[in-house]
Amino acid sequence: MKGANEVIVKKLVAALVVAAILAGIGLGLVFTLLSIGDGEGVSGEALVVSGYSQVVGQAWSCDDISEILNPEGTERFPSVVAVVEAPQLQVRLGVSARYLLSHMIASAKNGQPFSDEKAALRDIEDGYILYIAAVRDGLGVSEDEARSYLENRPPGRCEVTPQGVTEAEMVRATQVERTKSRLVQKMLSELGPGEDIYRVMAARIARARPTVQITEVAFAPAGRLECTRDGAEVDCPPDLPTPEE
Repeated sequence: MKGANEVIVKKLVAALVVAAILAGIGLGLVFTLLSIGDGEGVSGEALVVSGYSQVVGQAWSCDDISEILNPEGTERFPSVVAVVEAPQLQVRLGVSARYLLSHMIASAKNGQPFSDEKAALRDIEDGYILYIAAVRDGLGVSEDEARSYLENRPPGRCEVTPQGVTEAEMVRATQVERTKSRLVQKMLSELGPGEDIYRVMAARIARARPTVQITEVAFAPAGRLECTRDGAEVDCPPDLPTPEE
């Protein structure tokens, strides 16, 4: 069981990395804490990602990062492929086609390809559920904090930037990434003797899932948008970008 949970967490970390580089933060910053201190000063976030960071980032060339940041084939999908929301918290997140493809490419480059787009989308949704759980715990990063983080970040090792990503999208992606990091650190600090962080994180996602509403978006045969929730067709959110936009 640990192996399955470890894969879940590793893929969540990969999603965090993709979100970070899509926001222009750069791989170097995601793992900055790994090179700070002598071990005792390394944060919980670093402990979680340290093993995976041996695979993530180190094997990626600047061309790889460019391919991840600006993936081809987004026209095959609607601009927004899913909406994850927790109305009681007034949290609403859209999964873009760019993010979906970026996550698939990054995972494939790490030797863990997804079976299909649906599997990759479910993985991103799990990450967003974790973010909502963190917001519920009062760990949310504000827009001002995210903006300050972006403005003061050190440069990444590659001069590659995502094309067509707005400042607001960068700030939002940073909020999500930093908020999830806070939750991971909190979970690690609260681990009891013999507890497994992988099991704890998977259980947290499972508990939060019923409180989250996920609407998935696809193209119908006629080219219109088709939305489903738990496998049943529903009306699409009125503010979704249409294929003509």
